[in-house]
Amino acid sequence: MIIELPAEVRQRIAAGEVIERPVNVVKELIENSIDAKADVISIELEQGGLGLIRVRDNGIGMSKEDLEMCYLPHTTSKICSLNDLTRISSFGFRGEALASMARVARLNICSRTESSEVGNYVTIEKAVPKAKGSIAMPKGTEVELRDLFYNMPVRKKAIEKNLENEMTAVYRLVDTYAVSFPEIKFVLISKNKVIREYLKASSRIERIRDVFGLSISENLVNVEIKEEKYSLDAYLSRPGFSMRSSYCQQIYVNTRPVRSSEIDKKIKSLYKEVQFLDTQPAYLLIINVPPEDIDVNVHPNKMTVKFRDIEGILSLVERAYERMKEASSEDISLRVMPKLSRARGTSYVEKQMPLDLTVLKDSVEPEVKTKKSLLSQQGWRYLGQVNKTYLVYELPQGIMLIDQHAAEERVNYEQLLAKGKEKRIVELVRPIVIKVTQNEKAFIESKHEALREVGFEIDLMGGDTCILRTLPYGIEYYDGLLTDLVTGLKDVKEDLFEATVKEKIAMKACKISIKANQQVTDTYAKELWLKLQECRNPNTCPHGRPVSILLTWGEIEKLFKRKL
Repeated sequence: MIIELPAEVRQRIAAGEVIERPVNVVKELIENSIDAKADVISIELEQGGLGLIRVRDNGIGMSKEDLEMCYLPHTTSKICSLNDLTRISSFGFRGEALASMARVARLNICSRTESSEVGNYVTIEKAVPKAKGSIAMPKGTEVELRDLFYNMPVRKKAIEKNLENEMTAVYRLVDTYAVSFPEIKFVLISKNKVIREYLKASSRIERIRDVFGLSISENLVNVEIKEEKYSLDAYLSRPGFSMRSSYCQQIYVNTRPVRSSEIDKKIKSLYKEVQFLDTQPAYLLIINVPPEDIDVNVHPNKMTVKFRDIEGILSLVERAYERMKEASSEDISLRVMPKLSRARGTSYVEKQMPLDLTVLKDSVEPEVKTKKSLLSQQGWRYLGQVNKTYLVYELPQGIMLIDQHAAEERVNYEQLLAKGKEKRIVELVRPIVIKVTQNEKAFIESKHEALREVGFEIDLMGGDTCILRTLPYGIEYYDGLLTDLVTGLKDVKEDLFEATVKEKIAMKACKISIKANQQVTDTYAKELWLKLQECRNPNTCPHGRPVSILLTWGEIEKLFKRKL
């Protein structure tokens, strides 16, 4: 039953404008349909939503009494007291959406409940009812807006210039809710043509395939984690897969699409080592928490939320990512970097960087004989170098090409990191006295402890002087280091400092690695293969470019028409 919210509840609801664009209307109406338990939702638009927005559903419908109240300000059936604000489980609760629409468009609402023989309608202009009565219609609700922003010419004119953008926003909105509710059929119509039609799906991965296509869905790994209070159903792209846009990046909390800068930063920091340059991972996170552990009453658009235990949620996300990597490793290794078996008790030669595997130095250990046996074991064979850039290997699965620079860069990076873990800091024999600006000094003062944690021991002296005593392993001092540090870290949260330091180590690994157009020896190529096997992530360089590509025998046979 729809009621008018008490004043004390209205005062606690986040105030602000709800309807700024056509896509806002579509969002509010889709959410109303979902709250009404609809399993078929149809959206129709003309002129990007300015001419017409019509949303139909087969939900529970409204009685005549509720219909005549639903467009009034602060009226809702979702909550009725202050306590309800702390455990919101529905999409709507503000009681403002239809009232806002009634102020900026010509509004017509029809609805019928299952127990009613006929439906009822009401027509509203300028927030005032103009007509009402009975109508024959199926169970459910239909909301129609015409001439959106007819009384706001400046806003309407601005939107008319970007109607294509408005339609794109609506497409994405429908896709977002379609993923969250695979059991609902969604239809989107524009200019009398069906633009989107998602039939009811038997599973979420089936709906993801419908929305994003095979190229994305086949590269997602599903990880489910359930705890006493929280659960996470995650769909994460495999290492090495990437996109140019953030289209397939969505977070849902209790089926509600939300934005969370904390979760977004966490995901991107986890993928940083395996992501291609200037590309994005794909991820869909469906998080379930008790309603009282989340506050959706933060912003009028209900997209921004606050978690009571954000650290617990971030921990869930990190665990899901680690499980995804474990689950992906064997699949990826078949296509990208096949793992070789390694005899118990053996180890590979440790060398100073950069790799110069044509000459074995003093660090060679007695295990060299074991290394030779590994080189001669059955299963793979080095064929040669092509274009002075790519190393070619024959494997049981097919022919593999390895980018020599990317491969050595990965080896160098992981060895630098490993040594950095053993000895996280390098103590300078002669501490360096550095002149600092006021901006640099203020940064060092505010982040002093966090800088020390990642290996920068800096003593502030009087005036414009400081003394640098230690550096993180893998970072070399140069003129302007502090300036770069302030520029690179001033907007970075302290928990991301280590990731930024790793980025600098990655740059060092890049500089000391062999480049393209350099001839290599057979010994080097074989040693590089073995070193690569020891890497935690042999599939990409530290910047995310692929290290290797496998052309399977089956694919080769198809190219030669030996197999169809």
